[in-house]
Amino acid sequence: MVQETSHTLPAEEFFVDTITSKDVDSTWLLPLAVNGSIIPFKLDMGADVNLMPKKDYQTLRSKPRLHKVQATVNSYGGAKIPILEKCRATVSHKGSKYELAFMIVAEKDQPILGLQACEKLNLIQRVCTVETEEQLTDQTYAQLLNEYSDVFQGLGCLQYLGSTKLRWMRMSDQLFMPAERYHFG
Repeated sequence: MVQETSHTLPAEEFFVDTITSKDVDSTWLLPLAVNGSIIPFKLDMGADVNLMPKKDYQTLRSKPRLHKVQATVNSYGGAKIPILEKCRATVSHKGSKYELAFMIVAEKDQPILGLQACEKLNLIQRVCTVETEEQLTDQTYAQLLNEYSDVFQGLGCLQYLGSTKLRWMRMSDQLFMPAERYHFG
């Protein structure tokens, strides 16, 4: 049995690194039993915490006790996500039960399961080395070039056009793209 002695936690800062896409197939959803209710969670390896919308919390069969929390959760773009409260709930997956902490949020479309929870439920695994059994020889290199020749031709390949000059335009639009985290597993 888990017992929390404090109703108020020290101020913490968490990060939710999620990007919403219109391509439904790119979202990794997993329905999980939380305190007896099935909730579809988005698996987000860039999230530090688990988020559960208040509307999903209210659908739980047995509602865990809510605790006040002093935490800041930032979205991918840096916007602050207001946290209402925090709870600990039992999540069932493949015959095993896990105690997970959830931040309860007022407005969030999709419940999110963060990196630590995904690792705890054995949904992902860290791979630190990649091994190959086959050495790439000159012959296999030539076979790859021949088999996928369309990749190495056409757009994206610069043909030598004699002397080439590149000019920098001072008033051109600058494009900022934040670094993304990639997890292999």
